[in-house]
Amino acid sequence: MVVYVSAVTFALPAAPLTLAGGALFGFWRGVVLNWLGATLGALMAYLFASALCGEACRALLGGRAEALERLAAEHGFLGTLRLRLVPVVPFSVLNYAAALAGVRRRDYALATALGIIPGTAVYTYFADSLLQGVAGAGRHALLRVSLAGALLLALSFVPAVVRRVRGERDGRAGAGHS
Repeated sequence: MVVYVSAVTFALPAAPLTLAGGALFGFWRGVVLNWLGATLGALMAYLFASALCGEACRALLGGRAEALERLAAEHGFLGTLRLRLVPVVPFSVLNYAAALAGVRRRDYALATALGIIPGTAVYTYFADSLLQGVAGAGRHALLRVSLAGALLLALSFVPAVVRRVRGERDGRAGAGHS
């Protein structure tokens, strides 16, 4: 758990740890432990950015900083939740950016805790399914691995679908105002 929290806090890739959690602990326990590690690490990164990072972290965000500030001001909880559910902004970047953008701690914590559940579950399920396949559970394992792979693939398309839907909605709204 300490390794997972530390990795997330310091913006190291956590996906391998999520997969390891699924392989080592199975689906249910793996989801709980992975979720707990990711949530605590994200909160630690947020607190670190709030307390220590300031302008240095803001400079790393470049042009994204202003957009994130607008999102925080307008949408706080819902904006953060959407970004967690639809991973347009990398997980580690959002951990720091939310603090720098002024998202309230409570909104950030709740949106993160809720928003990472689907991705955490899919990655954990994938690893657990792979392990079941290696263990020789046969046809059932192949079905689970296929389902997990399909879920991972579907999760990767979510940002593009959201952008397309948002673009179509914006296009209709713009057409109605002419």
